[in-house]
Amino acid sequence: MLTVTPEVLDRIAEKVDLGRKSLQESVLERAELLPDDERMAFLLTIRGHLTREEVSGLAGVNKGTVTRRLQRASARLYDPVVVALSDPRCTLSRKHRDIGLGRLLGRRNIDDLAAEHHISSKQVRRMLDYVNGWYQGMRERKQGQG
Repeated sequence: MLTVTPEVLDRIAEKVDLGRKSLQESVLERAELLPDDERMAFLLTIRGHLTREEVSGLAGVNKGTVTRRLQRASARLYDPVVVALSDPRCTLSRKHRDIGLGRLLGRRNIDDLAAEHHISSKQVRRMLDYVNGWYQGMRERKQGQG
């Protein structure tokens, strides 16, 4: 398993243009939207420099559970759709971005997202479909250019 340390993030950030934000700052911002168990494991490991064993002791779970939480957190944080929605250059509305990130990063269910944004579940589904279509179109444009 790849260990993502602040130093690794900084080395990657040197090669990627994210405007004024470093890659590390961008990932840490996205991490705030993770479910509590995954966010805790990720932040204690990355910011707290704790080992999986130390995190498992603090959380009261076994090391394998911490490993799974870290793997899930990393998969969500580096999901290409999540990265695109988090990009300051994203052209989608704030509401589309928030709903997409809430669903993909926060594992929020559609009814909870609808209640939070004061819209119907049907509207949330439509917005998530729109986000997916937007990302597919963006990806196809990039492939056509490359």
